[in-house]
Amino acid sequence: MELNSKNEESLHKVTMEEYLVQPEKFELRSGKSPNAPTCPYGNYYEWIGYDLEKEEYIRFTKSVFKKLTFFDKSRGQC
Repeated sequence: MELNSKNEESLHKVTMEEYLVQPEKFELRSGKSPNAPTCPYGNYYEWIGYDLEKEEYIRFTKSVFKKLTFFDKSRGQC
């Protein structure tokens, strides 16, 4: 199986420690956003991180991803 050439370089992984220093620097985008990278198998990510300062797509660790996608049922907000 051949990897997508766009993904031969891995995406920078943002840890919770890095995220908490400057959370406004990052956002979660749809994997179908223009110019979003595909996974190594050529499929679209459902969600992908984006670094607003470096203007590049990144990966979040599982803990950061959970924090960004947590749904507060008591207030009906994300």
